[in-house]
Amino acid sequence: KDFESKTTVLINIPAFKHLTRKTLEKLTFYMKEIKLCKDSILFKEGDQTDGLYLIKDGEFEITKRYKRSLKEKHKTQAFPIKIKKEIRCCTLSKNEALGLDFIIGRRSYRQYYNKITEKFTEMTNIQDEFFKNRLEANLKILGVEADIMEEEVIKSNNKDK
Repeated sequence: KDFESKTTVLINIPAFKHLTRKTLEKLTFYMKEIKLCKDSILFKEGDQTDGLYLIKDGEFEITKRYKRSLKEKHKTQAFPIKIKKEIRCCTLSKNEALGLDFIIGRRSYRQYYNKITEKFTEMTNIQDEFFKNRLEANLKILGVEADIMEEEVIKSNNKDK
């Protein structure tokens, strides 16, 4: 029963639709169930990547944080003033993947921050051992969604300027 429910989760994630049934079945052995409450943080910007998260139920808000120093005329004599700003990039919910930047292998640290926005969220973690050893032929398929997310971060940053 657990095996079938994990396979169903994978089939419902768009990034995995092109994988064979056999690959999906192998992937289930690397999956771990996670349950989190509202306002919980799964990982922060700068944390080392550790796998992919598939949202079974619930919602995550993805934000990008950055610091910006004020121009010379706004500095105090003692120290420069820095502004910390947070930009909401997108919201991910049921049947979406969180952490695709890890899979495509371009980044070893998280590039964004997340927070659970619903009362209760249920998800599955696919540990990094699977990706290190197997999915090389499917990285292009999985990379498409990560590129879309990266574009959203860039658009949000440009809008703010």
